[in-house]
Amino acid sequence: MLSARFRALRSPHRGSQQFSYELREQLAKITDYLYLCSNAAAQQTSKLRRLRITAEVNVTPHLPYSDLCIDKMRIAVSDISSVKISRYFVDFINFVDSVRRENGRVVVYCECGVSRSATLCMVYLMAAERMSLYDAYVHIKLIRGIINPNIGFWQQLVEYEERKRGENSIRLECTY
Repeated sequence: MLSARFRALRSPHRGSQQFSYELREQLAKITDYLYLCSNAAAQQTSKLRRLRITAEVNVTPHLPYSDLCIDKMRIAVSDISSVKISRYFVDFINFVDSVRRENGRVVVYCECGVSRSATLCMVYLMAAERMSLYDAYVHIKLIRGIINPNIGFWQQLVEYEERKRGENSIRLECTY
């Protein structure tokens, strides 16, 4: 369970696949160079072209890349709480930084743009923008209201924040 201040921001429909069409198709602008979306939105090359997306990070083991981007990265993980997504944090941060240095734009996506890709965008904001985990979450949640990383990913984000900042802005609580 999350602390009370944080819990209020979580989606009340965890696990629901009934996201609106609008949210499925949304390419959420997280920063001037970082976008978050679902696989369905990432396949819309006309939108990617209009936004001048130059690179993509596909955070699935099996879904196809878009047909537009030359710079591609795959992080082949499933949305399962036991998956160690943190082992990809440094490579992901370095990839986005390299695209950013070339004045490019990156789209990060997974199946629904809710857990895996949101986790990576939060870790990037913590690393590159020096945000706390809480601030990174709120920033992204206000832009893409359906984000909801699984509990295992949350634990890894909390551990990352502790290593990088020496403190935590979020406390996970286990209740039975």
